[in-house]
Amino acid sequence: MSEKINISYLKGLAEGQKIDEKSEEGKLLIALIDIVQEQNEKIYELSERVESLEAFRDDLDSSFREADDFMQELLQNGPGLPPFLGGDYDFDDDDDDDDEMDMYEVECPNCHQTYYASFEDFLDDDVVCPNCANHYELSDEVIQKLIKDNFDE
Repeated sequence: MSEKINISYLKGLAEGQKIDEKSEEGKLLIALIDIVQEQNEKIYELSERVESLEAFRDDLDSSFREADDFMQELLQNGPGLPPFLGGDYDFDDDDDDDDEMDMYEVECPNCHQTYYASFEDFLDDDVVCPNCANHYELSDEVIQKLIKDNFDE
């Protein structure tokens, strides 16, 4: 951004003019050149910091734009926002419960093949042995126990 002023040039001019460093005017001129040099270094350091902060700001701006684009896409194509962000979508109320469905080991009374069936299959009387196609029904007592186990948690 800003470059250092070549203070050596000013010092060279002062020496070329044969300014007496012991005279009042010489002391003043040398002191002013030293002050200009110190201020020049401070200005240069501050410009470097400003450049660094500008680059950081640009990175933040880019990141915020990406996050905003992501949120806009999520709002348009996704399930919506959770309540803590002002939305009404409850992420805990997904239909992903199928992945967590309790499966029960069943032994077919006809062929004695072991297989797995879900609780819902039993309630719907939809349990069929994959080996012999035997329709399997549970007694009302067993269904009541399964209901109690699944809904009284």
